[in-house]
Amino acid sequence: MRPDPRLAPPLLAFAAVALLTGGCGGEPSTGGPAQTVASGTTLEVIADEYSYDPGELIVEGTEPLTIELVNAGALAHNLRVIDGNGQDLGGTPTFQGGLTRSGTVEVGAGDYTMVCTVGDHAALGMEGRFTVRAR
Repeated sequence: MRPDPRLAPPLLAFAAVALLTGGCGGEPSTGGPAQTVASGTTLEVIADEYSYDPGELIVEGTEPLTIELVNAGALAHNLRVIDGNGQDLGGTPTFQGGLTRSGTVEVGAGDYTMVCTVGDHAALGMEGRFTVRAR
């Protein structure tokens, strides 16, 4: 039995749309697998246009965490931790590409977002998950 040739164009169009929109779900970009670290330590994150590596951080414990941001991009970037109400809870300062800066974050157990607050960098994909687990 041969497939109906009239069905091929709509199926191809559907497949093309599915492929083109597959990455547009509004989810933060991830620069590799999640990284789990103990609170009270220093964590290195690499920033580039327009991503963080790692793109998801899991912090075990609620002691302050120092984030060392390596700006491997050409543009200025930062890393800020934002709560569910949009409040900036801390992070690194904004600084030019080719430099490294640190900032400290101290938050309770919960789910947060890490973002670059420079211009439209977050909208371009420079955001990720930041989860703190109580021990």
